Amino acid sequence: MKVNTSRFGELDVNPTDIVAFPEGLLGFENLKKYFVVDPGDSTLILWLQSIEDEKVAFPIIEPKIFKPDY
Repeated sequence: MKVNTSRFGELDVNPTDIVAFPEGLLGFENLKKYFVVDPGDSTLILWLQSIEDEKVAFPIIEPKIFKPDY
């Protein structure tokens, strides 16, 4: 499926890659479906992008990068 995003343009998303939050996220309870975007740059930041609002995306990172025993 095609998803428009404000940061990454139009992306092709496999429906199996969609993560559903039945209750939404704190402060964004009306947005329930997201997918992870790897922008492919040299940063270690991935993005949790909303399918329902192209302007909503949250940066995510693996904490073990900074604290190996996390």
